[in-house]
Amino acid sequence: MISNPQLQHTLLIYASFMAFYTFAVFCIPINRKNAPLFCESYRKHISAIIMTHAKFLLVLLGFMIFASFISPLLPNWMAGESIPNLLSKQGRSISIFAILCGLIFLSLLLVERFVMFLEYDANDSDSDNSPS
Repeated sequence: MISNPQLQHTLLIYASFMAFYTFAVFCIPINRKNAPLFCESYRKHISAIIMTHAKFLLVLLGFMIFASFISPLLPNWMAGESIPNLLSKQGRSISIFAILCGLIFLSLLLVERFVMFLEYDANDSDSDNSPS
């Protein structure tokens, strides 16, 4: 067990983001198609899907570690709480850096879904055209 409570807290945050990312990739349907986890045509490529997802999880983990190291180096107007959060009733603010990190998170999610659908739809069409 890890004895440093701050490290435990950081690892828990990283694991939570990665679990939410995995849930979003595999369980949320985009563009009225089934999510990859529940689509019949993707079940025969499950090992390739897991490997692709593992690569994107590694990129996400690298980005989270990079963001945690670069955040203290950024100027206050970018990393400090500067934009009022309209969803919060306590009057909390959100930073420009947090918004940028959220946009990068969403773009990584969309790129992975695009890669999965593009790659495995192409594999299915190639297997349909091959002689048996």
